[in-house]
Amino acid sequence: MINEHFERLKECLEDQQRVYQALLDLVIQEKDLLIHADIAELDKSNKHKEALVGKAKGLDRVREVRVDELLASLQIPPQKIRLTELAQHFSGKEAELLLAYQKSLTLVLERLKEVNVQNEKLTQSAKKAIDGVISVLKGQLPENKVYKKKGSLQKNTHPGSIVSKEV
Repeated sequence: MINEHFERLKECLEDQQRVYQALLDLVIQEKDLLIHADIAELDKSNKHKEALVGKAKGLDRVREVRVDELLASLQIPPQKIRLTELAQHFSGKEAELLLAYQKSLTLVLERLKEVNVQNEKLTQSAKKAIDGVISVLKGQLPENKVYKKKGSLQKNTHPGSIVSKEV
């Protein structure tokens, strides 16, 4: 029974590793799209990224369930436990495998954060450049005289009429 629960957790961790690696690859590719300002591809990339993030969140919930099942089979009450702590309940190959997954996932997530920070800086830089161009263009545009207030309105002392009574 323990082996079955361990295998199910292992499959979930492998799935998580694949999804996070795909997300990292996508974010690295997104950096090039930002540099080349390929809006259509950026839109596709964002949709794909949203799907992967949703999948990753789902796998996080599945992992929590798999860990609870494994803890129950070890007669340990369900709790929030990290892979390194879970590995302490095993020895040999199982413990090494859990620690390897923990290390691999941590490295991918750290790299993902790094690339996201770089992409955010690129995005902010592009936004500043666009804002600068817009302000320069506004400064070079000729003033529009059609809508400019030129004269003043005289107040009529007597009520107005459409037809003048003077001959």
